[in-house]
Amino acid sequence: MTEVTAEENIVETTNLVKFYGKKCVVYNLNLSVPKGGIFGFLGPNGAGKSTTIKMLLGLLRPTSGQIKIFGKNLKAARVDILKRVGYLPEKPILYEKMTVLQFVTFMARLHGVKKNPKKRALEMLDFFGVGKHILSQCRELSAGQRQRVGLAQAFVHDPEFIILDEPTTNLDPLGRMQIFEKLRYLVEEENKTIFISSHILPEIERLCDYVGVINQGTLVASGSLGEIIAKTVNNEFVIVVDRPNILMRKIGELPYILQSNEKDYQVIVSVDPEHVKAFVKDVMNIIMENDMLLKSFKPLYMPIEKMFIDALGIRSKSELENVME
Repeated sequence: MTEVTAEENIVETTNLVKFYGKKCVVYNLNLSVPKGGIFGFLGPNGAGKSTTIKMLLGLLRPTSGQIKIFGKNLKAARVDILKRVGYLPEKPILYEKMTVLQFVTFMARLHGVKKNPKKRALEMLDFFGVGKHILSQCRELSAGQRQRVGLAQAFVHDPEFIILDEPTTNLDPLGRMQIFEKLRYLVEEENKTIFISSHILPEIERLCDYVGVINQGTLVASGSLGEIIAKTVNNEFVIVVDRPNILMRKIGELPYILQSNEKDYQVIVSVDPEHVKAFVKDVMNIIMENDMLLKSFKPLYMPIEKMFIDALGIRSKSELENVME
């Protein structure tokens, strides 16, 4: 078997197109997923994320274009490729009358695990935090437990490339943190490559090494998270002080302020991008000279949010929240 070298990408799509009847949902998609990291796939509802995932899994046939996984053409080597791929759908499908252990053992056998599939199932269930529920029927599980069982079955056959669609759905904040740690461990210690589709931008920024943004079926932004952060220029800020009325008045005297307003002790300011450094310096001087108590001074958007806003032409935080619902 020819393995993908360290310099190659796990996934490469070339001019990928998908029509449903007369409606084009993916158009000339050129996507590269580097080996050995976590790739975040972002986009508003209806952008083409689910269709792209289905094509990567061979569940949908592209109208035109090419998909390569592990350097092989998916159309020509689908069976061999998918043996090395794991998948968690947004809503995990479990066999409800089976016990948790029976289900994941069954999935291990289905994926070709021949050496003690039951032991491998137990290891993965314990790894993802549902080892205490192995004798429960799947229909008895909570939504969060179902998600963890879904993750266990996605990794049970030791795949090299794993596609996770909204993997932290139904998990509480602690559960999300635990899953983040598990996924990071699998990438760093076992050299997995993980492809995550999510609408939770802070989650992507915290977890991912690479990001791609799709909108109306076209890739509109892509790169490493480090590159995105380095290129992002945040020119909108939220400042919380004990006397916002004074800060508002003083800020209004600065020549490069585009817009400012105050609500609930928060001063929200938009600055000419060419003068961000000067703004930060001037604001700190204003606060010290007027003996104000600074409680918070931060960008209005996280770098990943700013990239997303710029790529999609979104104009406000509320509009961002609407497209990501």
